[in-house]
Amino acid sequence: MQRTLFVYRFKCSMFIKDQESCYRPDSYSVLRAGISSTDIRNFENLFFMESMLIDSIYGLNTPDGDIRLTRCGYTGEDGYEISVPSEIAIPIAEVLVKNPSVKPIGLAARDTLRLEAGLCLYGSDISEETTPVEASLSWLISKRRRLCKDPKFPGCSIITDQLKNRSALKNKRIGLICESGPPARNGAKIFDQSLQLEIGVITSGCFSPTLSKNIAMAYVKSEYCENDRQLFVQIRQKFYQYTVTKMPFVATKYVRRS
Repeated sequence: MQRTLFVYRFKCSMFIKDQESCYRPDSYSVLRAGISSTDIRNFENLFFMESMLIDSIYGLNTPDGDIRLTRCGYTGEDGYEISVPSEIAIPIAEVLVKNPSVKPIGLAARDTLRLEAGLCLYGSDISEETTPVEASLSWLISKRRRLCKDPKFPGCSIITDQLKNRSALKNKRIGLICESGPPARNGAKIFDQSLQLEIGVITSGCFSPTLSKNIAMAYVKSEYCENDRQLFVQIRQKFYQYTVTKMPFVATKYVRRS
């Protein structure tokens, strides 16, 4: 499907595609079996956060369609995002699930994986009101950006002040882990050891099947964000002890170029 748009007085075309994902260690062999001989060498040389166009996958494509494989994803697993013309999205999915190594999963499973990997969910863990420094994503700001020369990027003065002056950082995103009890959910309040002072809020939380523990991401006052500190989360009028811990909760399995 193609739509023509006018953006800032420039005419552009937008192609509507569907996206599918294939994760875990077997994803490489599952997709490799469907790559044509003309694309196989480039596929074998594709690493984390790299992308390529292919002619077809398992012999499927449309006359005008491009299929893009990107070795990345919204989990900590090795895997691929597959962008395809919408009319062949279902046929490709049907071919993939016929492979005994492939199982369909839902949004909750994907969300658990992304939380175990410490990845932010937009609208919950980050928003237009959050700076990269507050979100513990300072590594995304390049040295050139940190110099903040013209043209200045949106939020430049606030962000550079937080980078240079830690007292300007009021809240920070942290990881929390708990041995037992119910998982903390978005909006749950966090208190210090006195159980009287509210110091933060949970933004994402779930039970981790990999760790057999409850994990969560939260924003707390910056003076409470050091690892191994004990904090208390209020869940249904009861308090549960959580420990501040580094993220990711589970080590990622990305295949990076050496």
